[in-house]
Amino acid sequence: MSVTPEQTLDPAGVLRVVAHDLRQPLSTIESISYYVRLVVPHDDFRALEQLAQIERLIQQCDWILSSALQLTQSEPAGLESFDLEEMLTKTLAARSAAGEDLPTLKLAGALPALQINPLQMSGLLEIALTLFQQISGGPGAFAVATQPARGGVRLSFSTTKAGYGAENALGNGSGLALSALRRIVESNRGSLDLKIDPVSGVTMHLVLP
Repeated sequence: MSVTPEQTLDPAGVLRVVAHDLRQPLSTIESISYYVRLVVPHDDFRALEQLAQIERLIQQCDWILSSALQLTQSEPAGLESFDLEEMLTKTLAARSAAGEDLPTLKLAGALPALQINPLQMSGLLEIALTLFQQISGGPGAFAVATQPARGGVRLSFSTTKAGYGAENALGNGSGLALSALRRIVESNRGSLDLKIDPVSGVTMHLVLP
């Protein structure tokens, strides 16, 4: 890793260099894991579980880096009008093609178009989906829904998995992810409401104008 004197005065610049340098070996490890999985016998459950742990670790590292980079971004620029449900559907299709677990999806339809930076919105969806995938801990164990809201759109994530009592109990990287989500939403004049109940589970509502 090479950091210039100018970058030492710019935390965002340092983070971008670190993220770039870390993603290269992570990508290599991911490729190795893929090819090892092709030759491991289907009944070698111990080896398959170890590979799954490696893959989850790679995903979590990438998620943490993405969350951190979102926190360093400048104020939103290049706003565009687009359909939230269309972007959400495409994001889930890409995750499905990568073999990831998908949530239960409930779309309201006929929602007003959002005016937001599309790269920010894409980052928001990826971070939120990975957060609830981690919280729920299983395929189809969380839900995503859209609804019209006053002056905009409400995007909701929820899981009925019990046992969580506070934000700092949601798992590694969750604090950074929530900070990034709040920054994106609030910088676009929206709001984030997170409810954690030890019995009923975790729900997060994002309202975007």
